[in-house]
Amino acid sequence: MSPALTRRAVLAASLAAATAAASLVTTASAATFSGTITSSPAPDSGGFVQANRPTFTATFTAPLASSSTITVKDGSTVVDCPPVVNGSAVSCVPTADLVNGKTYAVSAHGVAASNSATTADAGPTNFNDAHPTLASSYPSKDGSIISGSRTLTAKYTNAESGVGISTDPTKSTFTVYDFINGERGNAISGAVTYTQSDNTPGIGSPTDTINFQGTFAPGEYEAVIHVDGDDGSGHDNPAAYDDQDIVFWATNAPPGNLAAPPIINNTNDTAAAFTGTAAPGLTITVTVSGTHTISPAPPQPSSASGMAVVPPCGDAAPDCPWTVKVDVSNLDDGQLTWNAFGKDNDPKGPNSTPTSNGPPVKKDVTPPGAPTVTAPSPAAGSNTLVVSATDSATDVTSYTITITDQDGNKLGPQTFPATNNNLPNTNITMDGLDDGQLTVVVTANDTSGNVSAPASPASKPVKNVGLKPDLTLSTVTVAGSPILLVDAATHPIKSPSQIALHFTEPVIDHWQDNSNSAQGKARRTPRRSACATCTATVSTAA
Repeated sequence: MSPALTRRAVLAASLAAATAAASLVTTASAATFSGTITSSPAPDSGGFVQANRPTFTATFTAPLASSSTITVKDGSTVVDCPPVVNGSAVSCVPTADLVNGKTYAVSAHGVAASNSATTADAGPTNFNDAHPTLASSYPSKDGSIISGSRTLTAKYTNAESGVGISTDPTKSTFTVYDFINGERGNAISGAVTYTQSDNTPGIGSPTDTINFQGTFAPGEYEAVIHVDGDDGSGHDNPAAYDDQDIVFWATNAPPGNLAAPPIINNTNDTAAAFTGTAAPGLTITVTVSGTHTISPAPPQPSSASGMAVVPPCGDAAPDCPWTVKVDVSNLDDGQLTWNAFGKDNDPKGPNSTPTSNGPPVKKDVTPPGAPTVTAPSPAAGSNTLVVSATDSATDVTSYTITITDQDGNKLGPQTFPATNNNLPNTNITMDGLDDGQLTVVVTANDTSGNVSAPASPASKPVKNVGLKPDLTLSTVTVAGSPILLVDAATHPIKSPSQIALHFTEPVIDHWQDNSNSAQGKARRTPRRSACATCTATVSTAA
């Protein structure tokens, strides 16, 4: 063999060996193909991943095909986290912030790039997420403060004990702007400080509150807050953060547009509704004053109060409607006075607006006495009940009547005006009520809207209309064409014909054909059933 052939043979053998070696490197073995799951940032010493949207990565022992996946779950709910394959790893970043304090399960399915039949699963691996989360703020979102020198606050929590927010003034910031006609204006001057959970100021230490101290004239403002997390050792952690944009009002205006119920009576005295307007987020306190009497002692001054938070009202702010309900049942009848003021939610102690006095309101919860009622049974065949009533009270304006039959069918309540405090004879049509004993309940209503107890015992008249067919609704159907029974005299009855009789009461019908045929014979079809509209087929002998 020539030297040239020998060299070519050696080169070919070497190339074949290299190709085989390369194949061994790039081809995944099903037996050794596996993956592990990590997060960035990695869990700290407390076992928490301090990040709003950490990167989860599954790293396998060989390059991956694009069909490889990684899945993040909150319980049984899949978190939106689009997978990205890069070499031997598949990773994802959640598209929305994870929830502070929740545990997420991460799993992956790897498909080998060299052989799609070679797959492996990794996980699930649990990760506890944590990051700064706003717990409360002064002011609240769409809320208000009382104007003047104030310290605004934003307090944060973290699922991991001892980890707060960064106190680096270039990383955690609190800026307040004028907010005019829905647009951000100039930043106002103020001092930013940081406070630990024990309320000890400390720069460079884990904290949970950021503060802005400034002076606020009446008007609308925008607070823009950004905080970075702290790694537990006083170092900034930009992967864990929170952003807040809080629009709020500063005001010193007392509540306006005060209004009280027209009268407080025995239908609303436990929750009398007082209304007005004020800046959103303020807590309105309404105090109603009068007297309280414990016989035989003379009346003593007394009061009742209630509170409610003013809800946001959009473009109508800062004049947002509010309603406060007050239980004044412990106050005596008569003229009552009331006032209202607002307060903010300053954690150092609420600041208050001036107090507004509302218009006087009358309380009258003394109802008329139970009326005396007359409701005799109507004559047989009559569908009209005549009701009258009298009352000893001198301020009765109307009577309310409800009539119920023995099957529970109800007519009313119907309200009728009083004449000289009494109800004159009043005709009531009893449509919809069955024959038999009726129960008539009557109450009296006075000028204050108080409702009396019902007359006792209740009247028990008897309705006895009887079986009256309503021929205006009854029909006879001949050869498929319905004809009103009142017009049937001009039409011959042919076999078969169907007659539908409408009655004023449900009946148990017994239907019989008494027509005579030419042979003097008749067929009859007896039936027994309850019906309001009864039908039967009439046939005559041929």
